[in-house]
Amino acid sequence: MTPPLHRPALPRKDGEGEDGGGGLRPATTDPDTTIPVAEKTTPDPAAEAARKVKQDEEAQKQKKAKEEAESAAAKFHLLVAMLALGLVMVYLPYPMAARGWAPPIHEKSLFVLALAYAGFVFKTAITFLATAKFRYEKHAFDMCIMVFGGAIACLSLQVFSDADVFPGLLKIPEVAGATAQMPSANRNLAVLGGLTLGSLLATIFACVGVQTAELGKPSPTWNLISAVFAHIFVGAYALALIAKA
Repeated sequence: MTPPLHRPALPRKDGEGEDGGGGLRPATTDPDTTIPVAEKTTPDPAAEAARKVKQDEEAQKQKKAKEEAESAAAKFHLLVAMLALGLVMVYLPYPMAARGWAPPIHEKSLFVLALAYAGFVFKTAITFLATAKFRYEKHAFDMCIMVFGGAIACLSLQVFSDADVFPGLLKIPEVAGATAQMPSANRNLAVLGGLTLGSLLATIFACVGVQTAELGKPSPTWNLISAVFAHIFVGAYALALIAKA
C-alpha cells in the first residue's frame, strides 16, 4: 500500500485564516498614519469680557473725538456767519452812505443797527444752543424770515401813519429814480412793500433748501444762492432802519 503524499505548506497570505482557507482577518492600522483630532478649547470668559470692554472703550473714544471735531467745526462756521452778518448789517452802510448809495447816517444809526444785529445774533445763538449744530441753509432761512418780519413791521408803521416814517429812503438815488413817477404818498409804501415781498420770496426759496436738506439731498448751489439773497435783504433792511433814523 502506497503511503500518502504530503504537500509542502504554502505561505499564508494576509487576510487568510489560520487554516489557509482565505478567511478574513481584522485589518490592522498603522499607528503612525492615524490623523490626530484637534482638541476643543473652551474660551476664557474673563478674557472675552476684557476684550469686549476694550472694544467699547475704543468705540467711545472715536465717537467722542468725532463729536468734538463736529462741535469745533460748527462753532467756526457760526463765527464766520456772524462776522459776515455784522459786515453786511453794521459796517457796510457806512461806506455806502459815504458814496451816496445809502441814506445819511445820524448819530443814533449805529445804535439802531447794533441793536438789530444783536437780535439776529441772539436768534442764531439760541438755535445753535438748541441743536448744537450750524447749518447754512437754516441760517439763511432764519435771516430771511427775520427780515420778512421786520419789513412787515416797517410797512405797517408807514401804512398807519400820515407822516413820512422813513424819509431817508427817498435820499437813495436808485430808490428815488425808481419811484419818481409815483405819488409822494405812495413812494415809501412801494419801497417797503417791495422789501416785504422780496424777503417773502427769499424765505420761500430758503425754505426749499432746508426741506431738501432734511430729505437727505442737500444742494450746495441752492444753499449758496439762498445765503446770498438773505444777506442782500439783510442789507436792505439795515438801510430801511437807517432811513427811519
